[in-house]
Amino acid sequence: MDSYYDRWLKREMEWISGEKESERKKAYLYSVLVAAAILLIAIVSRLTGGVPPQDFTKGLLPSLLIGVLMGVLCLLFQLWNLSIGTKRYGKNVARVVEETLSQTERENFARQMLGEDFETAVREVDWSSAMEGHTVARVTKDYLTFADNKGFFWVAQLWKTERIELDVKDSSFRVRTGGASIRVADESYPMCLYYKGNQTETSDFSFVFSKREWRDNVLEAVRAVAGDSQFPEG
Repeated sequence: MDSYYDRWLKREMEWISGEKESERKKAYLYSVLVAAAILLIAIVSRLTGGVPPQDFTKGLLPSLLIGVLMGVLCLLFQLWNLSIGTKRYGKNVARVVEETLSQTERENFARQMLGEDFETAVREVDWSSAMEGHTVARVTKDYLTFADNKGFFWVAQLWKTERIELDVKDSSFRVRTGGASIRVADESYPMCLYYKGNQTETSDFSFVFSKREWRDNVLEAVRAVAGDSQFPEG
């Protein structure tokens, strides 16, 4: 019989596979567009090249074959890239869990995340952006995980957490346009967890959100599952 951890890991791989499904559909569409674009270029070049009507179809077959070949190569590359992303997620999950949780704790963690520990609920908060992709935060009374469809995974131990601190980081960068340099201001919103016994200014776990709303939703889920009094904001 599979352990709780094995079952949870299997579910995580199913989740990332589902996340990649929409990207696979886009890969097929892009491949068709590449093939169609090459054929269209060949047709336009013959139309503008003064080719007699009786000779118009001559020479299009090689263009069609080249288009199909390039489309197939494009598809294979994108599918390979998606496969790499899925495998990377699995490796990241295994590495983070191995570095963060003991062998005994992994079973408790997995049981809670699977929703098979009747002492705790499982809450999910998710958000998406063009730059960061789709991210899901999952919360139980003892653990907080973040996973995104870019292939990354993080886990925090709430049972060790003494306090949570929120911050706002200002950053800026310059964009050159039309010969001018424009300063663009931006903000990020870290959520920092300090484990019991930590007397330093360095947090034991932190996650940076690009929008305050996303951070507030995750914090609300943590307090709803674990209780406001257990995790006071620092």
